[in-house]
Order: sequence, then structure tokens, then C-alpha cells
Amino acid sequence: MKDKNRKAMFAKKNDGVSSKSVKKANRNELLKNWSSDIPDKESEYYSEYKKLGGKQKKSQYRKNLNIFLDETYDIYIDGNPDKHESRDDANWAVIKKAGISVREFNLIFHSVDNVDGYTWLDDD
Repeated sequence: MKDKNRKAMFAKKNDGVSSKSVKKANRNELLKNWSSDIPDKESEYYSEYKKLGGKQKKSQYRKNLNIFLDETYDIYIDGNPDKHESRDDANWAVIKKAGISVREFNLIFHSVDNVDGYTWLDDD
């Protein structure tokens, strides 16, 4: 689907509210909801990461997790193409920005997805 059409569809799904304001509201809501649970969630994610075979120390995992969430949240959760046109583009941005391998990216992704279901399918 063309980028212009995706942005129009995103705006329509959100009752014409600009995608930037929705993005900011969603990020703020995510941080608000997770702020009290961050230590618990991060520990759960890290525990899952280790079960999957991850080797990074918790401090490095935390840095990579923050990059992962920052780069992928909009396109994965909202379907919002403002930051990245596709999930694949977002994935490569994480790999480049964090300086990690594809395998390490997959470990981080699955550590979150296995605990909280980071992805969803749109039936529309």
C-alpha cells in the first residue's frame, strides 16, 4: 500500500485526528501505564530474554529494549507509518541504532512479545 494511502487510512481510523497527536498521546499513555510496572515488566522481559538464550547483561538489554520500543512502537502497535513505513524498516532501524545482530533483535522482540503480545492482527 502506498505511504500516502496508509497515512490517510490511519487518520480515518482515528477520526481525523492527526497521526502525530495520536502518536504522542499513545506514547504518553504507554509510559504512564508502564511507568509503575517498568521494574516488574523489565524483569519479566529480561527473564524471558535469558530463557530464549540471550547473553547481554541487564543494563545492555535495557538500553536495547528502549531503542526497540522507541523505533517499533508506532508501526507495530498503531500501524502508524510516520516514523517508519513498515515493520521491516523499523526492525532494521533498531538493528542499526543498537548495533545488534538480527538474532539479537529477534531475542529482544520475542522477549517482549512472549510476555505481553507486542503484535496484533487488524481484522479490517
